[in-house]
Amino acid sequence: MKPTSQRDKPRAAIALLPTENAAQLKSRLELGAFEVVPLEEKPPVVLIDAASPGGVAAISSIADAVDRGEIAALAVVDTLEEARRALSSGVSAFVFRRAEAGEFTLRIESLLADRVVHFEERRRGEELSTLLDLTSRYAAALDVAPLFGEVTRRLAAHMAVARCALVLFDDIHGHGRVVASSDNPEIVDLSIELDRYPEIQEAARTCQPLVIDDVGTHPLFGEVKDSVSHAGILAIAAIPLALQGKAFGAFLLRAQEGPFNGQDINFAWTLAHATAIAVRNARAIEHLRDEAAEALDRLNYLARYEEFFRYSSDGIAILDQNGAIVSLNPAGGDILGLTPDEALGRELFAMVTPPFRESAAEMFRDAREGRPFRDVDIEVRVRPDQALTLWVCCAVIPGSEFAVVSFHDITAARADERSLRKSSEFMEKLIDASVDAVIAVNARGEVILFNKSAARTLDQPEGLGSRTLFDLFSDEIATQVRAMFALSQTTAQTEQPEGLIKPTKSVAISRTGERVPILVTAALIHEGDHPLAAVIIFSDLREKTRLEAELTRAEEQLAEAERRAVIAELAGTAAHQLNQPLTCIVGYTELLLRHLSHDDGNRLFIERIRQEGERMAELVRKIGKINVYETKHYVGKSRIIDLERASSEGDEQQGAANREG
Repeated sequence: MKPTSQRDKPRAAIALLPTENAAQLKSRLELGAFEVVPLEEKPPVVLIDAASPGGVAAISSIADAVDRGEIAALAVVDTLEEARRALSSGVSAFVFRRAEAGEFTLRIESLLADRVVHFEERRRGEELSTLLDLTSRYAAALDVAPLFGEVTRRLAAHMAVARCALVLFDDIHGHGRVVASSDNPEIVDLSIELDRYPEIQEAARTCQPLVIDDVGTHPLFGEVKDSVSHAGILAIAAIPLALQGKAFGAFLLRAQEGPFNGQDINFAWTLAHATAIAVRNARAIEHLRDEAAEALDRLNYLARYEEFFRYSSDGIAILDQNGAIVSLNPAGGDILGLTPDEALGRELFAMVTPPFRESAAEMFRDAREGRPFRDVDIEVRVRPDQALTLWVCCAVIPGSEFAVVSFHDITAARADERSLRKSSEFMEKLIDASVDAVIAVNARGEVILFNKSAARTLDQPEGLGSRTLFDLFSDEIATQVRAMFALSQTTAQTEQPEGLIKPTKSVAISRTGERVPILVTAALIHEGDHPLAAVIIFSDLREKTRLEAELTRAEEQLAEAERRAVIAELAGTAAHQLNQPLTCIVGYTELLLRHLSHDDGNRLFIERIRQEGERMAELVRKIGKINVYETKHYVGKSRIIDLERASSEGDEQQGAANREG
């Protein structure tokens, strides 16, 4: 960096000792080459007359200052022995009195040049020593704030300024805090408005040192110029504490005389860089310390619930933001089969089996975003030969990055559930495949289950919909089912209600309103003592009724045929049996009539017997021709066979048969 100005003190001042020989010594100097000043003004070179009576005392008086490098002593001698004594007493060099005036000047200039080099080397050494000391102390200290006061004091002393203050910025540059000041150790955290310090704002903006040799004439100060000048400040330097283009603060140097030395500014900037690193590291450590304190507070907060977790029957795990276990209660260890040491640091969701892994990771992300999940089944595999089904709930602890996962083992329960589901599915298939119609209704009479046969019987291919018990069955059956529920609810718990309707013929109502004859039975299903549903099983009797009607008609036709056959056989037998006696009767009457005279009084009677015999023979002939069963009314409600129709229909049928033959 090229300094904006330099502050160099006069280097040509010289003191002459002993003072009584000052006039003689001054005569040996080139006029105008040096300015002779008293020793009290601490000139860089002292010219001593070593051969004079007061020469040895003069050398002794400045020996300590020569040793410290504050001044250089040039001895004026007459002999080599005097030169040896002078050098052994601590003078820097010697010159013979007899030497020309120009040699005196050359020797003094040489001493001045050596002294400048010596001072620069010494200064660089001091600067390096200061930097090494402060940086090592910065590096060793966890809290660098106590070092800031010493840094400002040492920098102020090194640069010989009236005041050095260390200002740290807040997150925005509108405010700052004076954390140390060389002239006031009481200042450790003084808030300031940076608007009143344009030099600091400019240095922070450019991240470069700003050096102002004359405050009164510089345009940057504006309204604050008078207040700064009134404080006796002539020169100001603002050295930013900057890293990677960002300023953390600044050293504010105020001097009552100027200008600043460029090397001093470079040293201050180097020290500012080291301080910036220390401030950044301190802030990082402070941030880590704050995080550690917050984590400790959270752990202490959780420790209050540790006893609750310890005795909980559910497994409880505390997870960090990566899902790793930081705490696991005994129940959780027993469920997972992990000891506390085995569980610590393991990612719980990494144990989830592949089919559940993606959904589990998504749910965990949702929980971290404030959407907890509850009652979720997740399968985990802690060991290759063991898979567990866990019922899991997860939520993030408010104000922290920790999540609480509670879980318990439902492996056996889920296995039973799968077995029951299979049984249920089998029963559903069995019920659905049943030829009998099956309907289940709840206590309100609402249909909750039906099979295909029920839908088919009631002509409901799309299902029973919202139809109720009274919509599907006759009032008699519906009332009995409702009564079963009512009776079950009022029966004492010590009694087991029958809850049963024995097989009964009744009527169901189809979608079209058809009254379907059915054979129905019903029973209650209980859950404990509470009636859960009524199962109604019925079969369609329409086909059976049709078959029974046809069977009845067939039986009637058979009975009719049997009656006709019996009548025909009886008629034939009767005709055959009656023909013989009738033949005899008719024959004998014929014989009697032949032997009686025409005026015989008995002839009338015998003629009547013959007529009736012939009439009976005609009746017997008709009886023998009976083929159909025809009756007619007789006395009162009695009915007798109509021989005329029975025999005439038989004659007609016989004639038709003969014609067809």
